[in-house]
Amino acid sequence: MKLFLKIFLFTITFSSLAFAFDISNDKIVLHYNNIVVEITTQNDMDNPYKIYDAWGSVDIIEADMITSLEIQVGESKIHVPLSVYIDLANPYEAKIKQDDKSSFIIEIKGGEKDTEFDYTAQIKVLSNKIISRTVRSGKLSEDRWERTKYSAF
Repeated sequence: MKLFLKIFLFTITFSSLAFAFDISNDKIVLHYNNIVVEITTQNDMDNPYKIYDAWGSVDIIEADMITSLEIQVGESKIHVPLSVYIDLANPYEAKIKQDDKSSFIIEIKGGEKDTEFDYTAQIKVLSNKIISRTVRSGKLSEDRWERTKYSAF
């Protein structure tokens, strides 16, 4: 039974959104049209990158950190810098939203739902390149947020 829970993914796809929930919290896979996004997490005690001020974590020992974010559009794999995901902890929901014809947004929600430790990260992809990442605190979205713009990737 434990093995079944580790690989079971529940995915619902709508015309402009793709949602995924992972019961085991170690992998989330999203599919939308020709876009595939795979998010992998690992408990921070086993994580080679130690982040002590991560979004969505109260206690670093209990945090499941995102350790890998892979994006593929058709046959093209998109380069994803560590700074896009390395400080995001305890993801519980992810979706792909079509922004316009040539761009889409990967939205990751994580932390402790409906608390000050809740967050929403939006990763914008344009023409098969990551162009920005915005992270907002769930309860304090006007006061606690950060935005990173990417030009070299």
